[in-house]
Amino acid sequence: MDNRRIKNLITSVSKPTHKYIAEKTFLGVEKSGEIVEKELESYSFTLYNEEGNTLNYFQKSKNTSISNHKIKENGDENDSNTNFLKYSYKYNSKGQIVEENTYDSNGLLIQKSIYEYNVKGYIEECREYDIEGKLISSKRYDSKGNIIERNIYDRKGKLNRKELFKYEFDKNTVEKNTYDSERNFKKKEIYKYNSKGNVIEYNSFNLEEMFDWKCITSQYEYDQRNNWIKRIINDGENYKVTTRKIVYYGEEENTDFPNWDSPFFKDLKE
Repeated sequence: MDNRRIKNLITSVSKPTHKYIAEKTFLGVEKSGEIVEKELESYSFTLYNEEGNTLNYFQKSKNTSISNHKIKENGDENDSNTNFLKYSYKYNSKGQIVEENTYDSNGLLIQKSIYEYNVKGYIEECREYDIEGKLISSKRYDSKGNIIERNIYDRKGKLNRKELFKYEFDKNTVEKNTYDSERNFKKKEIYKYNSKGNVIEYNSFNLEEMFDWKCITSQYEYDQRNNWIKRIINDGENYKVTTRKIVYYGEEENTDFPNWDSPFFKDLKE
């Protein structure tokens, strides 16, 4: 999960019509053909306005206390429990983001991202710089905006890692190959997607783990708007199950939060 930006903490939800998303994740094991909860991993709750912008984001995991992020209407985050990030953007005449600046809670610029686009309006290149203005990563995209190359640099500006991407659109697969600074192959990862754009299979081959080949599969259940409300991830030994309750604007007012036995969700209702 990308924890750099609150808006991206809840992913794979189509169109900004959802009012809130409540999410629960637990680790499970299979017993007698059923998946039984073994260990609770996390809860989260995200509240949106009608434009799809995040107003509140709550999260609690097994290793952390509750984080309560409140986002103001101007997009700033107000977090009384943890440090938070702020973002500012610059746009071109077509309304596309050409510069993104990330600041810490003290207003110090910690990262800058520069975007370039092709004549068709698709992103062509992205470069990210650190607090000192040094290049830390660069990404290249194909003519349709799909990432094809990502380079990671060390603090001295030298290439540390290269990632190359290949697409088989007829098979709904993306292959990512990782190389070290000397262009020596290190890892292969293959992602397979369903027709709704969700990953259903992940395979990886890692030289650093003694030629270990891993396969992880995912199954989904969807609501009537084709947003997933249950996901089961299986790594061959254990299961990770995530359930989501999505309430949309325009539906009948529903204040019935998920009936999960958790002081966390009890606090949200009060």
